[in-house]
Amino acid sequence: MSNTQDWLTRAAASDGSSTQILAIALEITKSPQASTAQVAAAKRVANSVRTVLRQRAPSGVAVEVSQIRFAALLEALRSG
Repeated sequence: MSNTQDWLTRAAASDGSSTQILAIALEITKSPQASTAQVAAAKRVANSVRTVLRQRAPSGVAVEVSQIRFAALLEALRSG
């Protein structure tokens, strides 16, 4: 795992911004301007954050990350 991925994963675990980091990573994977290396790194970050979210789920309840409304999160991030 690269230093950036490690930092993003730790940030997601510590400050409650997991869904925001995940949304950004997924946006990168869909961006036509992103390089192959950037897309690959973003996918690794997304998988790491998904793991963090699952580990933080209360009482072993699986977190269905795929059901998070990424468009709403991204809009909130863009608008501040």
